[in-house]
Formats: sequence, structure tokens, C-alpha cells
Amino acid sequence: MTLRPLNSSDENRLFDFFHHLSPLTKSRYGPHPFDWETILALCRGEYKDYKCFVMLDDKNVIVAYSVIKKGYLDFEVPRLSKYNISLNFEHDYTLAPSVADAHQSKGVGSMMLKAIFKELSKAQAQKVILWGGVQESNEPAVRFYLKHGFKKLGCFEKQGKNLDMVKEF
Repeated sequence: MTLRPLNSSDENRLFDFFHHLSPLTKSRYGPHPFDWETILALCRGEYKDYKCFVMLDDKNVIVAYSVIKKGYLDFEVPRLSKYNISLNFEHDYTLAPSVADAHQSKGVGSMMLKAIFKELSKAQAQKVILWGGVQESNEPAVRFYLKHGFKKLGCFEKQGKNLDMVKEF
């Protein structure tokens, strides 16, 4: 498996990745829609504050995808500020990973996170938070993040209960 930045040659691969996600997996991912216009914008780098990464298998198929944003989403700052953590827009990041259904619970997410953490360490990241939190009912994901050093900050309501989680470097 290889992690690399998303690029303009990934349009069809990213479409296939999004198209094959189950409705449940799609419902647990919130940073952007899964439509063709969004795929084109992502692959062409039109979201200037996003860094997108893909994990490719040996057949060059995308099996995992992640969006990273330096700093925080404006609408999340008031909620995150209540947790008594310092918010550093220069050294903190917001992360939204997704793994293809067929590859979940097989180590792909762990490989992707380790590679992303390595990239964030190079960028002198101090902490990373989950973009929009994680649904509390998504127990496998909560366990996954805890296993990788994330800590629960608190709970908030948005279409159900969600947990804000942070990993400090």
C-alpha cells in the first residue's frame, strides 16, 4: 500500500472509491459531498486549504482517502474552545479519514494514519482533531481512534451524539 497526495490523475479512481462506499460509511463522513463536481475540485486542488491523501493498493485502486486542513473549521472553534485546550491555527490540524468498506478492520486505516502522522510531524504539528468528530454510535471507529492515541474531549449533538477527539504530538 502506498500513501500519496491526491492529484489530477485520480479523478476516476476517486469517483470509484466514493461510488463504492456503503450508505452507512457515507453517512459517517461529512467534510464534503461525493458528487462529480466535488471530485473534480478536489483532484484539481481547488480547495486551497485542504490537503488530500489517498492510499493505493498494488493495483492502483484507492482503498482509503483523507482530507487534512491546517487549523480548524470556523464553525467548530466555539465548540472546541469549551474543552480548555489551546487552539493553534499554525500548528494544529483537522483530519477526516475514510476507508473503503471492503478494507475496514484490515489495517489499512492504521497504515494510512501512521503515514499521515509522519507527514504531520514533519510539518511540526502539535495536535490533530477529527473533522466534525466521530459518531458516538460508531464504536469501531471510536476504538480505532483511541488505539491510535486520540483522546475524547467531549460530546456534542449534531444529527445524533458525536465525540470530539484529539491526538497530541
